[in-house]
Amino acid sequence: NNLEYMQIRKDTIAKITDCHIILQMGNVFKVYKENPERSFERVLDNLELSQEFENERLVKEADRDIFFEEIYIKYRQDINKSNDIFETVSWEEISRMLQFSSCYLDREAFKVKADMGPDDIRSRIYALYNMMDNLSYCRDKKKRDGRTYRSAVYDIEHLRYAANCRYFVTRDENLAKRARQIFKFMEIQAEVVFISEPSKIDLIIKSLVL
Repeated sequence: NNLEYMQIRKDTIAKITDCHIILQMGNVFKVYKENPERSFERVLDNLELSQEFENERLVKEADRDIFFEEIYIKYRQDINKSNDIFETVSWEEISRMLQFSSCYLDREAFKVKADMGPDDIRSRIYALYNMMDNLSYCRDKKKRDGRTYRSAVYDIEHLRYAANCRYFVTRDENLAKRARQIFKFMEIQAEVVFISEPSKIDLIIKSLVL
């Protein structure tokens, strides 16, 4: 409801992107030019759809606490210290958690290949992200208003777009750690850049090799 803040965000987006947007059309990504004003309108038009998706995650979250409690207890002490959770946790346990997201792929099928489209990559990222929730790996604390779950929905979208980029820049440390694990496992080449101090974002972006 803060109109001044919203306008600052729109102006910042326009400056950083030169009003370019990426949209999925069929099974490919395409670049278009669009005024941020229209982009925000489109987001608001689809809020109800996003809410339904978020509600589905809330239901699944309660189920996970029941179905995977023993796995969570087994790894909760050390999982956040792991440099490679896919080596720390057995594939049998990982597969069991992946199946909760209706994902029945074997280990090799997660590797990105030339013939994979955006939907193939997104479904794999979605399954791996939810599996990390089950493990409580770099997981944000629950909030009563549901903002943690809404954030998770958008995190997955950020990652699937980042899979096609050279860099993924974020101020969210937990998301950066998850992204590194997922990208490494799927053999996605995007480099994850974590910005600990927002004031340094311009300097960091200018230092990246484009």
